[in-house]
Amino acid sequence: MDFGEFKSRVQFERLADQTPDELGNVQGAPDPASAFERPAKFILRPGSEAMIAARLAGRQPMDVIVRFDSQTSQITAIDWRMTDVRSGKVYAIQSAADMQVEGPRKYMTFGVEGGVAP
Repeated sequence: MDFGEFKSRVQFERLADQTPDELGNVQGAPDPASAFERPAKFILRPGSEAMIAARLAGRQPMDVIVRFDSQTSQITAIDWRMTDVRSGKVYAIQSAADMQVEGPRKYMTFGVEGGVAP
């Protein structure tokens, strides 16, 4: 994977003070002190029935690849959210465990979804 493919820029923020609402959903405000940015590559997921249904419901499931480092390794699906720096669109992180190694470089793939509250 060529690092020149990473044309987008994303910001990760830890969600602080997470409290359940009356429906049991956990919500929290982002902690600005935890924010950091990374170059990223967005990949749309293939058009399975579940993906098409999600898109029809206004959600945008996709994968985002960033370089693995000490900060990105701390990201979990429960405690973090991701924002596209250029568009300002906020994504809920659904999964954060897939690491790829290509030669000396390591990458993390995050499953994210736009259109849902992180």
